[in-house]
Amino acid sequence: ALASELVAANEHSAAMRQLEEAVKDYPQARLGLATELATTGRMADAVVQAQEFIRLLPDNAEVPTARDLMGRAYALQGLYEPAVEQFTVLTHARPNEAGPYISLGDAQLRQRRVDEAIASYDSALKRKPGDPDILGQLGLALGAAGRRREASLVFDNAAAARPNDLRLLNLLGRSLAAEGRYGEAVLPMRRIVQLAPKDATAADNLRVMEQLAARQQ
Repeated sequence: ALASELVAANEHSAAMRQLEEAVKDYPQARLGLATELATTGRMADAVVQAQEFIRLLPDNAEVPTARDLMGRAYALQGLYEPAVEQFTVLTHARPNEAGPYISLGDAQLRQRRVDEAIASYDSALKRKPGDPDILGQLGLALGAAGRRREASLVFDNAAAARPNDLRLLNLLGRSLAAEGRYGEAVLPMRRIVQLAPKDATAADNLRVMEQLAARQQ
């Protein structure tokens, strides 16, 4: 494993050196350098190279790709405001794609701008109807906005579309429990235990939920 890590590190170092030389004569190589920097965790440096790529080649067809990289790099650094700025521009550059709206919603949700995040996820769903991952994020935003009943409905739709997804089942169970609908919450939690029988935490969560449901009767 260590040998593999060293080989990978050496390959990245070699690629970095080649790209650093290439950008001196070929500004379009800056996007490749930015990508390589991001891959190795150097997010701030990746942003600088992507910015320079856009400055030097504003009409290049890969400018949206550079903005997407910048937005993701900002978000990974916890810099959500500039991430929102990049993803907003990207929604205009790629208006028919769900991805930019998902990324925008994720950054807005991190900022607790829940109403805007809900609108972004709704826009993503218009471009990719019924997608379970988008529904999951929309449910989180609805829950953060205090719209728990709507959140539970959205999580239910997401789990129905992907019935073996542990994350979606957990989100559904927790949302129903937050509403005090313990009897209904038992069902997705029981499904989690069936899918992951060795998960002690899941078994504990189910046991607690069954106890709460019994008290409600």
